[in-house]
Amino acid sequence: MKTSGWAGPAPNDRFYDFDRPGDSYPSGGGQSHTLALWKAAAPAIDIIAPDIYHRSAVIYRTILSRYARRDNPLLIVETRRGLESARYCFMAIGEYSALGFAQFGVGIKDTELRRRRVRPPVRRRGGGFPAAGERGSRHFGTTRTKKLQSAIEEENIPGRTLSFDRWDVLAMFPPAMSKQPSWAEPKGPPTIPSGRVLLAQLQPDEFLILGFDSTIDFRRL
Repeated sequence: MKTSGWAGPAPNDRFYDFDRPGDSYPSGGGQSHTLALWKAAAPAIDIIAPDIYHRSAVIYRTILSRYARRDNPLLIVETRRGLESARYCFMAIGEYSALGFAQFGVGIKDTELRRRRVRPPVRRRGGGFPAAGERGSRHFGTTRTKKLQSAIEEENIPGRTLSFDRWDVLAMFPPAMSKQPSWAEPKGPPTIPSGRVLLAQLQPDEFLILGFDSTIDFRRL
């Protein structure tokens, strides 16, 4: 059995203090701060899954970490559509071994496009995975492992180092690195953070790589 808990969409960074049941989200659900109570009172439910609409990468990671428990496999049943949220699919799988990730309304959009005989672009630009990503996910299953890791573009973090056996990998996000310095006058609206990369170490010197708007550099240990 599965149930979901609405998380968000309040914009504040202390969501656990200022989001209120019945105000920011429906009361009584399996939110992250009531997860222990739900696990004790409803043991027949196999998965309590988050429904996340927060934009902040910090808040998103906090919620994922709370739901990814030994007794609760991580499954994101609904989240915001678009490139900004597509990064979090990589985060969920690479950092928390998520079973699945669903952006709201993606299936509806695909159905409309198929009716008009248009190839749906969301397969590439959304959170979905082509064959390479599915292969890596099947190879490691749902067990958290150092051999499957991810990095995403975050504010003021243009790169991140991932450590594997025998290799360090530097993931860099050119859109973030090319932004104007803080002292410069802004030139138009801010860019949407979209950089994301997922790496699977299949063999000591063999990697499967899936990435968007990013570059990577390997260094042998």
